[in-house]
Amino acid sequence: MMTKRRAINPMDFDVVHMRNVHYLKLDRLNETAPLSPKRRFVRVPKKRAATDQ
Repeated sequence: MMTKRRAINPMDFDVVHMRNVHYLKLDRLNETAPLSPKRRFVRVPKKRAATDQ
């Protein structure tokens, strides 16, 4: 996918409002996505002592 910024009304001389325009690469829909193993670490909070509350 490719994204470009375009003016909402290109006929105006004062371009203030812009929008994102997304273009899909349809020929790439048949490709499989590469899988890369990622490690995710979940931090578990330490238990508080009864006196800390």
